[in-house]
Amino acid sequence: MTTRPSPLLDVVVHDKRFRRRKVLQDVHLDIAPAEIVGLVGPSGCGKSTLLRIVAGLDTRYRGEVLLDGHPLRGLTRDIGFIFQEPRLFPWLTVSENVAFELGRGGDHAHHHPRVVQLLAEVGLAGYERALPKTLSGGQAQRVAIARGLFREPRVLLLDEPFSAVDPLTRVRLQELLIDVAIRHAVTVLLVTHDIDEALFLSDRVLVLGAVPGLSIEPITVALQRPRDRDSSTLLVARRRVLETLGRASARLDTPPHRTLLSATH
Repeated sequence: MTTRPSPLLDVVVHDKRFRRRKVLQDVHLDIAPAEIVGLVGPSGCGKSTLLRIVAGLDTRYRGEVLLDGHPLRGLTRDIGFIFQEPRLFPWLTVSENVAFELGRGGDHAHHHPRVVQLLAEVGLAGYERALPKTLSGGQAQRVAIARGLFREPRVLLLDEPFSAVDPLTRVRLQELLIDVAIRHAVTVLLVTHDIDEALFLSDRVLVLGAVPGLSIEPITVALQRPRDRDSSTLLVARRRVLETLGRASARLDTPPHRTLLSATH
């Protein structure tokens, strides 16, 4: 068995509830440096909630989030978040949206070397002064990716980031994500309902069950990049994910027990 490096991100959620409804219970998630991990599961199983906990957007839970062994509580520039929708400020230019946290717009943002570099990386060189209303959905999400990378996070969280674009644009954005993740050596945790997307992008795919605390095996994608989407390795892994999702659905009445998302398989 291959030994995994020490985790950069280590998350334990003993209990998370919305009023009386239990959403997550005894979940343990760890991610190695520069690893890309996909998180899939039935709607309502707590995937986005787990992401918000890691991001520091939700602090009402029992547990802890460790980054490089240090506890986090609340927002930190070390963790970036890219939402399902770009959420660009319509009155700001592309450059001003990317550099929003600096609080300085105009020429300062347009000529900021990191803004220029990131927009070139996401294929939007020359769009510095464009307004969001002039962009396509795919271009807007590219801006969101650049904004997420601007603060140089150690971990990048993505919540269904490509679900609102057409299939061809989705493929291009997936390839862009891999390129910038490798280029910036950033650790990625991606929530998606698209199994093929999770397998194409991820080093490991974790399946969260519909029952809080349901134990689910992680699935390692032992395939180097660039990947062939029609690879037999991905097809085999896809069957494993579907079988795992099926077992999770079939065991809805099983008493919950500890969820371990960190083992290597």
